Formats: sequence, structure tokens, C-alpha cells
Amino acid sequence: MIKRQLKHKHSGIGLIEVLISMLVISVGVMGLIGTQVTAKRAANDAVQRSIASGLAQDIIERMRTNGTQLAGYMTAGNGLGGDSIGSVAKECTSALTICTPAELATYDLYHWETMLDGVGEIRSAASVGGLLTPTACVEADADGVITVSVAWRGKSPLSNPTSTDCGEGLSRYGDSDEYRQVVTLTTYVSSS
Repeated sequence: MIKRQLKHKHSGIGLIEVLISMLVISVGVMGLIGTQVTAKRAANDAVQRSIASGLAQDIIERMRTNGTQLAGYMTAGNGLGGDSIGSVAKECTSALTICTPAELATYDLYHWETMLDGVGEIRSAASVGGLLTPTACVEADADGVITVSVAWRGKSPLSNPTSTDCGEGLSRYGDSDEYRQVVTLTTYVSSS
């Protein structure tokens, strides 16, 4: 009779242990999922920053190649992005096409803006490449110091960068520009 009482007293303990183990495992799995989401967001931010840096470097190299026309590369007002140039009078892509340095500067800005806007990228619901609502600004001082800023809409809100006002106040990056991300490159380009 004592054995029977002990047997009934300990019945169900295995089920409680299994439930507690499942709870511990599910908390661990939820932690792993959270880590994966954070890693994916960080990887996306890194890709966006790399694209913006590459685009900024690209226009700087174009300006170095055509240094006599630095004024032609400067953007006015709200900068470039969103097909603000539209089209160019002359395509300077062929060896058969002869372009003046001023026409080349106009073409370079047009081509750079198409890359900025992601024209020619393969876009689908599963994967979207390029920058989200980009804005680019090119400025120079009298000494030939060029500042290129590329702004885009980030995935998560951060503090609004204050290094440049490129893209600021355009209502593209949230109410107080809290989603605005910016890469700025400053360099010297000789005008001769």
C-alpha cells in the first residue's frame, strides 16, 4: 500500500519536466530569431551604406576626369534623385560621339542620377536593391574642395544626421527626418 501511494504521488512529474524544457527551448529559439532579425537589419544598413559610398566615389572620379567643368557638376536646391534631370541632349557613351566637357558633365550627372535612382536594377517583391528614396548633393568651395552627400531612407529611425542638410526637409525621410541616413565624402579635385 505504501508503494501504491508513492507511485501516485510521483505521477505527472515527467510531464511537468517536459513542459518546462519546452518553455526553456522556446525562449532560446525566440532569442535566436531576434538575433537573426537584428543581424539582417544591420546587414541591410551596411549594404545601403556601401551603395551610397560607391555612388559618391563614382561622381568624384567623374569630376576628376573632367576637372575643367567642376561648376557643371554642382547640384542646386534639393539635389538629385527621383529623376530630377529627366534626360540629356547628347549621349556621351560612344567613341563615335564627340562631347564637349560641358556636355560630358551634364551626361555624367544624368548617368549618375540614373544609378542613384536604381534604373536598370532587377526589382521584385522578394528583393529590392539600391537606395530607398535617394537624394544626392554635390557642393564645392572656391578652393576646389568637393563635398558629395548621398541621403536615403533607412529601415529604422535614428537621430537625424547633422553633417549635411542634403535631403533634409523634403518629407521623404519621416516627419522629422528620423529615417534619413547620409554618407558624405569630402575631397579635393583640381580644376585644371
